[in-house]
Amino acid sequence: MHDRRAQGRPGLSEPAPSNQARSVTRDPQLSVATGRVRKARALIRAAGARDQYATRLPITEQVSGPEHPDTLTNRSNLAAWTGEAGDAAGARDQFAPLLPVFERALGPEHPVSLRSAEQ
Repeated sequence: MHDRRAQGRPGLSEPAPSNQARSVTRDPQLSVATGRVRKARALIRAAGARDQYATRLPITEQVSGPEHPDTLTNRSNLAAWTGEAGDAAGARDQFAPLLPVFERALGPEHPVSLRSAEQ
């Protein structure tokens, strides 16, 4: 006899799936394809974020000035998302001019300056 609480709820009154049904998700080709899809989605999100920061940067520079903390944060975020979008050389080129500004504004031992130097 079936449990009334399980009525109408899939999986509760049915037998557990066999190992054969589960093995489909362990297919190496499917895992590779799933990984590629995830990577593509991450690149699309990164490119979108990069584009948003690129759009905001001229406005922030005009309103706040080129060395204002908000502008520097925007430039740093733009460089980081450029790298996440797959353009490592572009990110490096965007981070390079930030280092002297961070060192001048915050000091060379400040965590932001050190992190910028690492990137």
